[in-house]
Amino acid sequence: MKEPTPPTSEELNDRQKASAFTHHTLAVREALLENPVVRKRLLAIMLHENVHCEALSIRHDANGVTTHATREEGFTSPAWNHLAERHKKIDPFADGRMLSDHEAYEHVSKLSAAKLDALIDLLLVETLTAHAIRPTALVQDLGQELKVDVRKSWTPDAAWLACYQKCQLAHLLAELTGPEYNPATETRKKSELVDVLAKLFAAAAADKLDDKKLAERVNRWLPANLRNNLAA
Repeated sequence: MKEPTPPTSEELNDRQKASAFTHHTLAVREALLENPVVRKRLLAIMLHENVHCEALSIRHDANGVTTHATREEGFTSPAWNHLAERHKKIDPFADGRMLSDHEAYEHVSKLSAAKLDALIDLLLVETLTAHAIRPTALVQDLGQELKVDVRKSWTPDAAWLACYQKCQLAHLLAELTGPEYNPATETRKKSELVDVLAKLFAAAAADKLDDKKLAERVNRWLPANLRNNLAA
């Protein structure tokens, strides 16, 4: 009987897909802050009663991207940190307390016009959400229109890489480093391969690799769930 083919780095588990889609959506949120025209388009479709929105969390349902960013163990994101810093500066409800509409109105009525506009912009971009394990069409479209490069705000780290099996890590090393590396001869433990790849991604992001072609290849790498749907 033919032996089953081992999985490659193209095959992601649900946790990896959710993290990658979350990083991409957070990067799109950040880009939306710089584009008022696109924000107004979003506001229009949010308000229209004949539009069904999957990518905008405008009901009282949990926003999957926000939930993943705040509750996923080991999840780190510069884009999320930037948004959190904006909240501290302009959001009168940043302490997380639940307020009545009357109390909330009192707070926002004290904001200057500029701060109110900034708060609206921030809250609007944070409605953007995405399905955890499959592409969300509007998020993909916005990412392309805004020319979002998710790798500028996300470097695959040990926590994300550890979701791979050992053979998948070896496949990824071969994909990144080239034909001189043979996965079939790999003898290191999974934890060692995770460490090697995490350091490789970190070094490339910090421009500390002498091999510039390798650095470019590493910095441009995307997991399959992002690469296959952003290629267009």
